[in-house]
Amino acid sequence: DSQLTIPIIKNPLKDIRCCDGDAITFICRIFGIPSPNIRWEKAGK
Repeated sequence: DSQLTIPIIKNPLKDIRCCDGDAITFICRIFGIPSPNIRWEKAGK
């Protein structure tokens, strides 16, 4: 059986400059056991 592990961020997010309405992509690699659930929010939404 696998041991439980805390989530580890392998690729931290980088700052991105953009204009209102621009499409952007965030890439973030996070590992842990069990697999972490990731949720993106802005201003609590």
